[in-house]
Amino acid sequence: MTLELIVRVSLLLATAIGSLYLLRNASAAMRHLVGTLALVAAIVLPLAATTLPRWDLPLLDPSDEPVITQPADVSTDAALMANNKRREKKAGDLRATNDHPKSVEKAANIVGVEEGQRTASPLITPARFLVGLSALWILGFLAVISRLGLGWYRMNQLAVDAVPVIADDPVFELLQDCCDRMQIRSAPRLMFSDALQVPVLWGLWSPLLILPRVARQWSVDRQRVVLLHELAHMRRRDGLYLLLGRVSAALWWFQPAVWWVETRARQDCEKACDDLVVRSGERPSEYARHLMEIARELPTARSVPAEALSMMGSGNFERRLTSILTRDTRRGIRPAMLLATFALFAVAITTLAVANPVPRDSKGTQADYMLAHDRHDHDDDHDREDRKGERLFDQASDRHNDEEWSQAADLFDQAAAAGYRPGTSLYNAACGHARMGDAAASIDRIERAMENGFDGYKYLFEDSDLDPIRSDGQFQSLLGRVKEDNRNDRYTDAREAYEDLTKENSDEADAWYDVGSNLLSMREYETAVDALERANRLEGGSSNALYNLACAYSLQNNTRSALDTLEQAVLQGFDSEERFANDSDLDNIRDAAGFVEVKELHDTLSLNKYREGSWGGSEYSTRRWEPAIADMQEMIKLRPDAGRAWSNLGWALHHSSRHAEARDAFMKQLDLGFNPSLATYNVACTYAMEGNNDSAIEWLQKSIDDDGVSVHQMIQDEDLEGLHDDDRWEGLLEEAADGQPYEVHRGVLQKIKHAIHDAI
Repeated sequence: MTLELIVRVSLLLATAIGSLYLLRNASAAMRHLVGTLALVAAIVLPLAATTLPRWDLPLLDPSDEPVITQPADVSTDAALMANNKRREKKAGDLRATNDHPKSVEKAANIVGVEEGQRTASPLITPARFLVGLSALWILGFLAVISRLGLGWYRMNQLAVDAVPVIADDPVFELLQDCCDRMQIRSAPRLMFSDALQVPVLWGLWSPLLILPRVARQWSVDRQRVVLLHELAHMRRRDGLYLLLGRVSAALWWFQPAVWWVETRARQDCEKACDDLVVRSGERPSEYARHLMEIARELPTARSVPAEALSMMGSGNFERRLTSILTRDTRRGIRPAMLLATFALFAVAITTLAVANPVPRDSKGTQADYMLAHDRHDHDDDHDREDRKGERLFDQASDRHNDEEWSQAADLFDQAAAAGYRPGTSLYNAACGHARMGDAAASIDRIERAMENGFDGYKYLFEDSDLDPIRSDGQFQSLLGRVKEDNRNDRYTDAREAYEDLTKENSDEADAWYDVGSNLLSMREYETAVDALERANRLEGGSSNALYNLACAYSLQNNTRSALDTLEQAVLQGFDSEERFANDSDLDNIRDAAGFVEVKELHDTLSLNKYREGSWGGSEYSTRRWEPAIADMQEMIKLRPDAGRAWSNLGWALHHSSRHAEARDAFMKQLDLGFNPSLATYNVACTYAMEGNNDSAIEWLQKSIDDDGVSVHQMIQDEDLEGLHDDDRWEGLLEEAADGQPYEVHRGVLQKIKHAIHDAI
């Protein structure tokens, strides 16, 4: 660890700190990227400095006089002659000084004194001092690395003792839905632990998502936001970045700047995940409230090793809440800024690694300077043009995000004309023209974009910006040509799966739903509609399948079918205020007569608005559910055959402790055929709350026979606590486990055997 290398890394970290100050109003993701790249650069720089060849960087020698640029009326030759005369005179003066006899004598005397002093060796020599510093650095490095290893060991022990969640657990199903929202293909392993107080994500290649036991008692909405936050860490690869930051801190443990950057990077990491959760569709106010409630109930995260990712362990909690609730908070990174940041750090690392400052050769001439200046002028012309194109591209992106389609398209055209990413710029201009309904201009830009190397095949089939022109004949012809030239694996797989299901005349509703959803995302409306219609017929009206079918009808401009199907989806349980407000697939029917009525029906049947203040404790509250009871009774007067309204009424009555009335509502729900397995289970809960164990177990047995309940749901439901001492309870649990071996539920059923009333 040389002084020169320490200086280089210090310059790098100082630059990073200055950049973070300048980016204080940028998105958290952008600041986290800068901090992380600085920490990684501090690791890479020593390796690059020792392996890459050095490049001499001429600097002005202090003994040289500055080169004075001559006025315009003085010839270059005259300037060179004057400069050379000055140099020759100075060199002669130096030689005269060095050749003086007294100077030589003085130098000899100094050497004699030094030789005479060598008889007494000093206690601290430069070599010993360097050895001591090296030993000190090694001790500090080992101390930090040991702490890192200890944290990993503790997390490994927590993982060993945690209870895995099986596939039929409601929390596991919720995790799958959250993975879909976060666009994560492979879900992490989900576990529950008694030793943790806060949720954590740990691991690099096969991460574990470990929730505290108390999470079983949380509402579905709180569980969802917690899962979304931890999955945001997984999507962003924050586990790897955290490890790299710790290694960098261990390598440069004596440098305060590296600890400052590492701390700020971790704080920005949590804010970036908050932003990603909000961008996934969660309302900022609801998300902030969940975080605040969790912070109140779980005020400390000290039990979590710093090597794990915990949503409550970053500090600056008030700033996080403020950032979430601020409307104009930037919550992403523009591609241009991302590429520019990587490029700048690559240049910085390379320069600091290979630059070797040396005094400038005194033979450098004014002519050399003028030639270099001419070359720089030529290069600057290109640089200015590139910067102009990038500036136009960024301005166009902002206009597009603000839905100023005409200005955005014009600016993207200018960026392409300036030579800045012409393929991408032209495609984005096409999107702007499509938003304005100008199919001819949009198709023209798309074709020119492909001529300039744009190969984003899938965007032509999936990008919602192009939806307004999808019914245009020329656009369909373009898609046909592109499809033949660029058939990708996903499209081919979806088509083949659809054809296979059609040939088999399959009765697997889930398979039809998956294929239909995939075809819809690729804007294959005809086959998507057919697949989703089959899924609905086979499944008896799945809310998600109905909603996707409504989107397909909307994109086909089949307004009447879209509205009718969307209403059916709501009546079957579809509940998402965010999608009603923002899903572009519904844009074609938002202004249609009847959409407002469907939206009002959705809002009335949603129970979320009645749960304010209930996230941390029991759902039982007469005061909370009285308005819901009144609203559902009014809805039933208008729609007596709405099974969802009866289900909601039963829920509100049950949690107002009016169990007999709730049971009547659930029975009506069962008669109407709305989610019968849920109705059967809820009837069992009403009997259990009244202390009628025989009837409760009878209906619970029916629910188990219909695969309407999981063993974990039975264990965690406070409504069934009165059955825990019943001799028949453990047998029901084993039956709900569907004959799987006890090892699958180890850590849960074992506790039930010893202390049923304290089970998870």
